[in-house]
Amino acid sequence: MHNSDKLFVVDDDKVILGYLKGFFTKAGWDTEVFYSASAMLERIDEEKPKLIITDLDMPEMDGIDLINHLKQSTDFDNIPVLVMTALHENHVRFQSFKAGAIYFVNKPINPYELETVVRSVLSQYSKAVPESTVEPEERNAKKNAVETWVAEATDVVMENLCNEDFSLDELARALNYSRSAVQKRIKQFTGLSVSKFIRSVRLEQSLVHMLDSENSISKIAALVGFKSHSYYTRCFKDYYGIDPVKKRKELQRSAISA
Repeated sequence: MHNSDKLFVVDDDKVILGYLKGFFTKAGWDTEVFYSASAMLERIDEEKPKLIITDLDMPEMDGIDLINHLKQSTDFDNIPVLVMTALHENHVRFQSFKAGAIYFVNKPINPYELETVVRSVLSQYSKAVPESTVEPEERNAKKNAVETWVAEATDVVMENLCNEDFSLDELARALNYSRSAVQKRIKQFTGLSVSKFIRSVRLEQSLVHMLDSENSISKIAALVGFKSHSYYTRCFKDYYGIDPVKKRKELQRSAISA
């Protein structure tokens, strides 16, 4: 996964489209934007993106209908879809997950948070959905199941970020699976152990908190569930290859120049 991967962004708000196109293009992503789902569907026959970001509430064809359309095609069923949604639209999340959305980002959109999610999803999806030699129908069903399960597991971790002691036991209970089943699925779908999967979600979310200049590294560590500043710093450096203080300065400089 690298920044030159093609992204499609769909929203009926031209201001948001222009803003996101400018942001992602400046960040090095190959980005195309569409004012309607139908326009994107015409374009996708010509070029297939690595990931699609779509608004949920749009005229003519909404985000759920778009996802349903994509998942019905064996040519496009393996493209991960992120949904941008307002907080009051939480009641339709189940329908969207059922259709095949893999992640949600709340409006108003924080572009740095959105890019973090894009990177995370592409990384996890590349591991969770390997090429297969099975028939298209079987592959489609398996991929949809993987997308939904990984998204649900990630969402559970996100809901428990402040819980320093959140672990396999709580995750298994929330997902209604046995401990061994969760361990097996996390490893199979993401290539990570359960503890590393939980840690990766914590670390990726910590980037969002870095955009607030009032957050110290210690506070950020606590916000995403690390018991100590030193442990967070060590894990962060192992995961990103850079000290969190330096990373925060990079993010804040980017935010100022954007």
